[in-house]
Order: sequence, then structure tokens, then C-alpha cells
Amino acid sequence: QAVPTRWSGTHQNLFSSSVMPNPLACIETSMGIFEVELFLDVMPLTVSNFMDLADIGFYDGTHFHSVTPDALEFGCPISRNPANPRFGKGGPDANTEFLDARGTGRVFRRNERGTIELETTEQLGNEPGTLAFRKGSHMVVNVERNAQRNWFKENTVVPPTIVFGK
Repeated sequence: QAVPTRWSGTHQNLFSSSVMPNPLACIETSMGIFEVELFLDVMPLTVSNFMDLADIGFYDGTHFHSVTPDALEFGCPISRNPANPRFGKGGPDANTEFLDARGTGRVFRRNERGTIELETTEQLGNEPGTLAFRKGSHMVVNVERNAQRNWFKENTVVPPTIVFGK
């Protein structure tokens, strides 16, 4: 099973020769590295949450705790120990603060459950290759099209996820 072991990022989009508003995250796993453009320009709360957690080492040594043919889920700190019965159920500390990654000086705050408000400003679909926010710290890498996860779709059959990168 792949293990996300390290995150690194930059505030320059490495897919372009010009400086872009969106950072690029490099996620290193035991099976290789993948890069994700984080949509900071349209999803500042979600991206800032992810970047803050990554910067403090929150994801280091965690496992993908749900692997299905259509998606991979990671982000549970308890998954560092796959034998733990709470595997897949952990998250960030409650009432913690983090800065807006756009450099505005704005401070965001996680609630009493350690989660943030779902940022439902953009209708970005759960398409192959996208990275989506699920809860507190949990992320989903969409391997297949997962329209049933779109927050803006009526009759969503699974907990919705908010796309914030590709």
C-alpha cells in the first residue's frame, strides 16, 4: 500500500515559465511522486488548510486509508499505524488557526472538530486526476470520474468532496 511520506510545495506554478497564483504540491509516496496544482486562486480556504497541515508535517508517514478502483483517500494521522482500530477516523486538532496562503494576512480557524467549512464557491467536478477535500484533513485522489461525489449534484450518494487541485 502506498504511503504518503513527504509534501513539498512552492508558490510558483512549475508547469509554466511565468509566476502563477497557484502553488504546486509534490506528494511523495512509497510508490512514487505525484504533483498537484492547488487551486489557491479559487479555493483559498481549502488550499490554505492543506498547505498548513502539510507544512507542519501532518501528512508525513500516513497511509492511504481507503483504496478503491475509483479513488485513493489519505490524510488521517492515525493511519501511521494501520493496526489502530481508529484507522481513517483522525484529523487535525480543534480550534487551530492557519494563515491564508495568498499572503493576505487573514487568519482561518478550524472548528471544535478540527474541520473547516466546505468551500462551495466553485463547481469543480471530481474528474480523474483531481484532488478533493473530504473532511478535516482527509483528501481524495480521484482515479476515475466520481460525479457522485460532487457537492453540487442532487442526490449525492456518498459524502461529497470539494475539488481543490489537479
